[in-house]
Amino acid sequence: MIKTGIPKMDELLAGGIPEGNSLAYYIQPGVDGGIFGIQTIYNTLKNGGTGVFIVSSTSPDDIRDHVREINRCYEPDKDRLLFVDGYNPLIGAQSKEKYVISNPYNIEDISNTIMNLLKKLPPSTIVFGSLSTIMDLCGEKETIEAVKTWNNMAKLRRHVLVYNFTAWSYSPETLDQVKNRLFNAVITIGGIGHVIFSQYFGILKLDWKNETGQTVSFEPECSADLPEMDAPSPKAGSYLEYEIEGANVRIVGENNMIGFSSF
Repeated sequence: MIKTGIPKMDELLAGGIPEGNSLAYYIQPGVDGGIFGIQTIYNTLKNGGTGVFIVSSTSPDDIRDHVREINRCYEPDKDRLLFVDGYNPLIGAQSKEKYVISNPYNIEDISNTIMNLLKKLPPSTIVFGSLSTIMDLCGEKETIEAVKTWNNMAKLRRHVLVYNFTAWSYSPETLDQVKNRLFNAVITIGGIGHVIFSQYFGILKLDWKNETGQTVSFEPECSADLPEMDAPSPKAGSYLEYEIEGANVRIVGENNMIGFSSF
């Protein structure tokens, strides 16, 4: 079981992410959801595991800096924090990483690199920094088929795969695949207002709750009246408000769960 490092989220996930499973963060545009994957990588490293970050929209050094920000006394182990670099080739820069995607526009190149990694490494936590960027570069259908292949291999090799997906204006079929079909668990991350002043997360899908013998409630503990604005409307589902302090996720008003619909 891999823990995200965010206790309340792990509680909602019935203890964490079982080996061989996949989780997607389904992120509202304009909300910074990338910190959740970084938090999970850090927690894996802290507990002696191997973490892999697949970068396509930011540099590996930026991710290293974020990991250090979580705990300034911690220096990432270069042998246990690995990168698949699809960012530097995209901007025409030289990469110093061991694993490099030579052509980030080619889904076969991306997939071959990832598959080789999945076959070679011991069970690891593998975070996709931006599945949306891969989709934008390589196509929606092509990326979805590749994700299916990666998830199947991860299940065989007992890796945990974590994907960041920003819900831009993709086709309804693509959004349905991401929300309901591709992943074992989906966590929605959103915000309220045109200028986002409150951020929340909650579970849209979780299919391993029966395997753990635990039950996960999708009913809100309470409801709240929201002011009329560009905000989700209340519905059944447990959602927690959070804020980011430095590079850490902090739950705000832990005992005040508010139900929001997904966007």
